[in-house]
Amino acid sequence: MATWPHFYDQFINEQLVVDVLKIGVAVGVEEPKLFGIGDENEVAVKVTRAEVQKVLERLMGGGDEGDERRERAKELKEKARMAMEEGGSSWKGLQDAINFVLERQQK
Repeated sequence: MATWPHFYDQFINEQLVVDVLKIGVAVGVEEPKLFGIGDENEVAVKVTRAEVQKVLERLMGGGDEGDERRERAKELKEKARMAMEEGGSSWKGLQDAINFVLERQQK
């Protein structure tokens, strides 16, 4: 997954994907820019074509880094699947949310 944050919380999401989950590559955007505010000639997100190409090569290419990233993504996929199975932690949370809404409708 290539991360290309534009606004505030997206930078935190990028850290999660790249540094914690280790399934992504950062394009290289370092700070947010509000569209329509400030110098009208200023580009909102400054990333060069070469930087994007480099990230895509890292993502699509083989090698140890790419193999590790793909293996990690497979592990997370399996954990997510298990969590959504009946009795799994996410399944339970979803059921609790549904029950909460249904109880509120009955009142």
